[in-house]
Amino acid sequence: MNLWLVLAICLFSLTSHAADLKRSDGELSCARANEVIGDREVDAAMKRNSKAQSPAISHPSPKKVTWQLAEKLILSGRIRTIVQSHDRSVLLLTSDGQGFIAKEPEIDRAINLSGEVDPCHVFIGVVTE
Repeated sequence: MNLWLVLAICLFSLTSHAADLKRSDGELSCARANEVIGDREVDAAMKRNSKAQSPAISHPSPKKVTWQLAEKLILSGRIRTIVQSHDRSVLLLTSDGQGFIAKEPEIDRAINLSGEVDPCHVFIGVVTE
């Protein structure tokens, strides 16, 4: 788990500025990053998790969530880094540093979902074990 966080933090640092890399023709822009989802479950999870995070801790422990909520978080465009383990555990990091952990129903499901949100694979960093 600690290795996950180290890898995720490194990748998060590299990908957190990807939003600034848009070309003038918009070709590299994320397909759904600016789309307003308005999903109450996703919004509530983000709000609960941000309240649970202490501002004194730069990288707090991720919160366990169901795969259904993890899927909604990915599809909402709020996830910036995905770390996948061989046991189907997935760590999701948002652009503001919040972390969520879930178990994929099958391997690579999170990566495939990220391709729906970011078809150019520019804005969502992916790490696999």
